[in-house]
Amino acid sequence: MGFEHRERRAALGDHMTSIDSVETLRWIGDRNGFMRCIDQTRLPRELVEIDCRDVATVWSAIRQLQVRGAPAIGIAAAYGLCLAVQSCGEESEFFSKLYAARDYLAGSRPTAVNLGWALNRLVGLVESM
Repeated sequence: MGFEHRERRAALGDHMTSIDSVETLRWIGDRNGFMRCIDQTRLPRELVEIDCRDVATVWSAIRQLQVRGAPAIGIAAAYGLCLAVQSCGEESEFFSKLYAARDYLAGSRPTAVNLGWALNRLVGLVESM
């Protein structure tokens, strides 16, 4: 597991350089893509992005406060579920990996009370399809 850091723009003093559009986190690519997020521990001095290509890296980004705020944590966790099941073939393997990722990600920030709720809701949505 490791983060891939990408320096987007250097900071100038206490003010960021002008950037047209910066998203806190987003999906890069298609079905086989990955999550890219801002390392919020480096703000406001630097804008550094992290490429999360597996569920362990998403877990670590949430745990280390690189992803902050309830909405961003929930979205990152949803992307983490996607990463966990990307390579699944059989339906039984899919659900096994989905449940394991839900439980794993829920432990990334124990004090984020809405994280477990959001993960359970997402899994419930998938189960109903």
